[in-house]
Amino acid sequence: MIPNYTLLEQAESYAKQLLINVLDPNFLYHNIDHSLRVVQSVREMAEYHRLPEQETETLLLAAWLHDIGYIKDPQHHEDKGMVMARDFLEKHGCPENRIKKVESLIAATKMGYKPKDFSEKIICDADCSHFGQASYHIIAEHLRQEFIKRGIVSYSPKEWAEQNIDLLQNRHTFYTPYAKDNWEPIKQENIKKLLTDSASLDDCTTNGPSDKTS
Repeated sequence: MIPNYTLLEQAESYAKQLLINVLDPNFLYHNIDHSLRVVQSVREMAEYHRLPEQETETLLLAAWLHDIGYIKDPQHHEDKGMVMARDFLEKHGCPENRIKKVESLIAATKMGYKPKDFSEKIICDADCSHFGQASYHIIAEHLRQEFIKRGIVSYSPKEWAEQNIDLLQNRHTFYTPYAKDNWEPIKQENIKKLLTDSASLDDCTTNGPSDKTS
C-alpha cells in the first residue's frame, strides 16, 4: 500500500532527494543545509505572524523547492527551479493558483528582488536569515569555498570580508517585523565582526604577506 503523504511531505522528500543525491558536492553553501535553514526560518516567521495554514504551507512548498534549479542551471537556478516546481506540483494535483504563487515566491528569492507582498517578504527574509545568525561567518565561508571549488572566483579573506560588509551594510534589508526584531540586531553584530576582521587583515598585509586562498 502506497503511503498517503501530504503535498508538503512529498515536496520535502523531492527536494532532499535532489539536493542530497543529485546536486554537485562542490555546492558547499547552496545545498540541503541552506534549504533546511530557509524552511525553519519560514516556520518561525509564520508562527510569529500567525499566518493562515494555507499561506504557511505555500511558503513552505516554495522554501523546499526554491533552490532545486541548481542541479540544472546554477546561473539561472530560480527560473529552472520554477519550471521544475511547476512540473512537480502539477503531477501532484496542486491547483493552478497555488502553483503560480509558489513560482512567484521562488522568483522572489532572486538577488536584489524587492518583495511585493507579505509572503514575498517572508521568503526573502528566510533566504537571508543566516545574515542574522551567530553562525553567519561559518556559513559565509562555505559560500567563499563554493565559489573557489566551482572555479567562479577566488576571494582572499580580506576581499571576502569587504564583499560581505558591502552586502550587509548597503545591499540587504530585512522586511518582516520578526526579522527586524530577532535577526537585525545579530546582523549588526556580524557587521561589526566583519569590520574588525577586515581591519585585522589590513594589519597582516602591512606587516607581512596576506593569507591568499587562490
